[in-house]
Amino acid sequence: GKLKNKSGTLSSNLERFDKDFETKIQVSDEGKYCETKYKVLKEFNDLTLLEIELITGRMHQIRVHLKELGNPVIGDKLYGDEDINKNFKLNRQFLHAYKVIFNHPVTGKSIEIESKLPEELKKLLP
Repeated sequence: GKLKNKSGTLSSNLERFDKDFETKIQVSDEGKYCETKYKVLKEFNDLTLLEIELITGRMHQIRVHLKELGNPVIGDKLYGDEDINKNFKLNRQFLHAYKVIFNHPVTGKSIEIESKLPEELKKLLP
């Protein structure tokens, strides 16, 4: 879908729980704080391509935040919309880390790695 705001920050407390032998994450006052920044890169009919920046790094953070926003990740079988997912022939989530920046654990030097969007995801964009 289309987002009301073209950029923003999503924040909540996320907590891990097990349901039917599957680990899920839910918003909970008892959970750990997490924060995600987003920016709309491009809109396509009823889909939106986002750039996401993780301020914190919690399990399933992007997926849960986008679900809470009302715009789940395409291909996400755990938090996504099954009816929407049926429209796409995708055997994975439409998530891709195009840039990762971290400090080397020994030297402390900043490391930056970039990766282009895979063809299997590119072909889904109109």
